[in-house]
Amino acid sequence: PIDALASKHKVTFMEKVDRHELSEAKTSFKEHGLDRIFLLKLPENSNIKDAIRDFSTDANVEYAEPIFKPVPLDDFVPNDPYYDSSGLLENNYKDQYWLHLIDAEEGWKYANGSGVIIGYSERFDVSHPELIGKSHINEDEIPNNGIDDDNDGRVDNYYFGCGNNPCGDLYGHGTAGIGTIIANTNNGQGIAGLAFGAKGMYDSSFEFRADQGAKILSHSYSGRSNYDEDMLEYVYDNGGTTFVAAGNENAYSTTLGTLPTTINVGSVYAADSRYWSSGFGDTLDVMAPGWNVLTLSSGGF
Repeated sequence: PIDALASKHKVTFMEKVDRHELSEAKTSFKEHGLDRIFLLKLPENSNIKDAIRDFSTDANVEYAEPIFKPVPLDDFVPNDPYYDSSGLLENNYKDQYWLHLIDAEEGWKYANGSGVIIGYSERFDVSHPELIGKSHINEDEIPNNGIDDDNDGRVDNYYFGCGNNPCGDLYGHGTAGIGTIIANTNNGQGIAGLAFGAKGMYDSSFEFRADQGAKILSHSYSGRSNYDEDMLEYVYDNGGTTFVAAGNENAYSTTLGTLPTTINVGSVYAADSRYWSSGFGDTLDVMAPGWNVLTLSSGGF
């Protein structure tokens, strides 16, 4: 029956989407039924709606849907002075070399994080000039009235993990980390952020961040526990993606990033070689710049 439909709609290409090699630490395609997914291509003048209807009504097909190709936006080059300057680093690297290394300008043609909430595990300085207006707040909560207005189990959590008061940074690491992601961009000062359209929220609880709509979570410490594993599975089941540091011990990575529900991130130098202390091994999913990353400090640039 599938062959008949393929012939009817003049399918020019049909192939299983099962070409990825995953490490033993990752959940296999087959366990999720992904080995049953096929990619089909039809002639440009095809009636896609008719094809989807016909395939969807076939008893052998679980679902059929189109793949929408994103339309690139106009080229975007931020005017933040440190984005294109150089002189702070050796070998005349650009001060924000890391955005150039990952070709951020190409990514900005398609997305800038707009509408996304970043759930962060550390407090960050919401009063920093580059982070003003970038904190996701609980609009369903009325601050300082002693009532759990939104029935989420917490009283007066207008700023989520910081309660009624705007978050302040405790150790500096939170502001530095979140700054690389959501710093106000194209504002003629400071640095550019990678996902500058997004907003950040702090809460120490994995599950609470997920419940409050955070779709991207960042996890920077290398310890792990059964509780952490259960909570990250909860985040994953609720549509969240958690990025975990692969560790700074120059050792085979066994962090929470090795779970099938997370993405394990190692670090590289500006020359795109592994940073000396980065975790390594076949448990890593991706490498990202981690050497001398110019970012924000609590209270100022």
